[in-house]
Amino acid sequence: MALYDGTPLVGIPADNKVVISTSIDIVVGQNKVGVVESFNPTYNRPVQRVRELNSETAGRTLEIAPSPEEFSINITGFMLYSSGQQHLFQRIAGTDGEEYISLSSQQEPFDIIETYTHPANNKLTFEVVYKGCWLTNYSKTQNIGTAIVAESATVEVTAVIKKRV
Repeated sequence: MALYDGTPLVGIPADNKVVISTSIDIVVGQNKVGVVESFNPTYNRPVQRVRELNSETAGRTLEIAPSPEEFSINITGFMLYSSGQQHLFQRIAGTDGEEYISLSSQQEPFDIIETYTHPANNKLTFEVVYKGCWLTNYSKTQNIGTAIVAESATVEVTAVIKKRV
């Protein structure tokens, strides 16, 4: 019987390119201010058609000119930490101490950092950083009689950067 020697027991070779997302954090500056459970990034590149003006072939596409890429993220399980002084939102206390949230009260952009780690070698780690995120949609579903709260959000992203950790 062989003794465990510290070699990963995952049946994936170390040179495999498969990675697993291990965390998705919401960050302002160097401070983690929240977490995302799951999200769906969308990359979009609008194009403009350059059309023929000649009367015989008017309207025919001559070429397509791509515009700069646009990024957005649909998030399920969006949660901001309530403790600490680094707040993304100004929370407005109501007469009974309720808290309200408003998209227009977001004072600064945040980053979303997704960390990936190779399942057979935890030293192979990289991050995808979604920089300069602004909330464009926010919703919260809460059920009566349960503690389940599901927050969803949509954010527009300024840039996406991939880096080794």
